[in-house]
Amino acid sequence: MILFNNDWTRFATARPDFETSNESFLRLVALYGEMGVKNRFFPLALINPALKGVDPHCGILSDQTKIDIGLECRWNMWYFLREVVRI
Repeated sequence: MILFNNDWTRFATARPDFETSNESFLRLVALYGEMGVKNRFFPLALINPALKGVDPHCGILSDQTKIDIGLECRWNMWYFLREVVRI
């Protein structure tokens, strides 16, 4: 899980996903920026860049994509909260 600034180096492929459809997380990152938080991008963390733009609720996902989503959820709580959980 990415929480601290040095956690980004533990996951070499991790990048912030600025193109997420979840506007709440984008607003949260903007608020952290206004507050002066240096490591404000952790809620947008995406460890597997192949999942960028993938809707985990789409009914026509390949088995490999489903496995990738499961692994991302296991290692990245932020992805799970941002893209998978629906309230």
